[in-house]
Amino acid sequence: MARLPTLVSIIADRDNREHTTIDQMARFIREAGFISTTKRGKGASEMTAKDAANLLIGVTATESPKNAAIEVARKSTFRRHTWPRYPEIPAPFARIEAAETFAEAMEALIADTNAIEAWFGEYIDVAFPDFDEQKKSYAKEDFLFAGGVDIVFRRASTEIIVFKNSQNGRLVEYDFKYVTNSDLFMK
Repeated sequence: MARLPTLVSIIADRDNREHTTIDQMARFIREAGFISTTKRGKGASEMTAKDAANLLIGVTATESPKNAAIEVARKSTFRRHTWPRYPEIPAPFARIEAAETFAEAMEALIADTNAIEAWFGEYIDVAFPDFDEQKKSYAKEDFLFAGGVDIVFRRASTEIIVFKNSQNGRLVEYDFKYVTNSDLFMK
């Protein structure tokens, strides 16, 4: 895993906000204890999947640097909605399936990224049998060709959606929902 400044730069390159805004958010999240504190700069340790998950939650859940740590604290505790459960889920998604909280699911998603990418690569072979080896190779280099993972933030819930692309369009394979208080939704 990369160091915090590297992850901040990667996020800022793909975000419409200024690099300084993402950097401020990371600082607030780290100061609140959601990212491991180590030396800064070249001596900084690499982030864990949990650190990266907390950074992504904070940066994605709000526009305000001051609210980033608050949103990590709030959304991290969202509990897994009990339905649906997937009895025969592929190994790359098993830890996401087993996660009880949104923070645990995000950590699993980040930690298992290589296995998820390989799973999508195998799908290309099945879904696009007419592709020659060169097309399959290009598609596997950009696994998002085969599908992807969407993370949806709402006020009282979050969702991790795993989808596949096919010749017939986008197909949702797995949908993991996390809610602020599932008792509210069960009445």
